[in-house]
Parts: sequence; structure tokens; C-alpha cells
Amino acid sequence: WVLPGEVLIVDEEPDADSVFIVVHGEFIVTLEGAEIERADQGTVQGASQLLSLNNWTRTVTLNPKHKGEAMVQVLRREKLVEVLAGHPVPRFRLKDIEEELRFAKEADWRILEKIPAFGSTAYKPFLSRIFKDADVRLFCPGDFLAEVGKPLAYMIIVLAGTLRSEHPQTLFHVQLNRGDWCFQNNILGNDPLCAHDVVATSHCMVLNLHRHTLLNA
Repeated sequence: WVLPGEVLIVDEEPDADSVFIVVHGEFIVTLEGAEIERADQGTVQGASQLLSLNNWTRTVTLNPKHKGEAMVQVLRREKLVEVLAGHPVPRFRLKDIEEELRFAKEADWRILEKIPAFGSTAYKPFLSRIFKDADVRLFCPGDFLAEVGKPLAYMIIVLAGTLRSEHPQTLFHVQLNRGDWCFQNNILGNDPLCAHDVVATSHCMVLNLHRHTLLNA
């Protein structure tokens, strides 16, 4: 149970290898002090942390205006490993996913060097700062990361896995692999809306660079 205004998890909190599922209530997700998302019933937070793929990159707080307590379910990695010990098929499948996404753990500021948006500012101190302040997410096949016409104030960089960029009114699409990016115009403030859909075609890890963290860097 969580009280209004109570912090569920803090950005960069160490040893936080749990996943949270919101059963009841509305949570505010913030990144470097700015709201980036609302999490309500059924929302899952912490899938990549459960798989030990990266540390927490966001802070989750129960909306201070929420009436009464909220409820979340928590699954810790050690409990998941214990449960899967007697079930070899899902255990090996989970290991396969972790292996597929291991490249995401090795990523650092250098993955941003070739992005034109950063131009002459593409040097280590600056890129290290915005990489550190970015939000890292795990998505499953079929998940939509962006939908055409919806507001978007960040760009997406693929750390591991594959995405498909497509427009629903045409047959045109582009596959995005590790190191590829999209929505450069959005992080630069030139376009407030998504120009195309982005959907995961495999398990994937992405880096979301938000405009407000770029301006604060």
C-alpha cells in the first residue's frame, strides 16, 4: 500500500531489482524533476530492472491528489528466480531474452556520437551528461513506443533489439537496429507530435532522450 505523495522508487536507486504492477491508483513518473508519464491500473514499471539489465532511470511517486491509498504488486528478482527454478522452459526463455539484450548493458555515451542533432557538441562531457540523464526502457514484441499524431518531446535511440518505424496510411516502413534513432525533430523542438508509429519487432531496450534534460545539460 502506498500513501499520497509517497515515493515508490527513486532514479538511480541501487539494488532495486523489482518490478511494480499498479493495481489501484495513479502514479506520477518523473525524470530529472519533470513529469514524463502517468502510471495507472495495469501499468508495469521496472521490467528491465527485474532482468538486471540496467538501474532505475525514473522516479515514481503516488499522485499527491490521489484520494486514499494506492496498491501495487511487487515481484523481486530473487523470488522470480526461485519460482522459475522448477520450470526449465520459462527459465531458459528468460535467459535467452537477457542474452539478446546484453548489448544494452554495454552501451555508453559513444552511441550518441553520430546523431546529427548534437553536431559540434558531440564531445564526451556533454554526451556523458545527457546519456546519464536519459530514460532506459524495455519493450516486448508488438509494443508501441510511439503513435502518429500524439505529443512527443523526446528522441528514441535503440540500444538492443529491433524496432519498426512505419506510417499507418502507407506501406512504407524502416527497421531500426542498435544505434539507430528517430524523432530528432522532436527533441530539437521542431515538431511537437509523432510523425510516424514505432513498434517493437523483438524484445528491445531503448534510450529515450527527453528535451528538458537536453536543455538542462
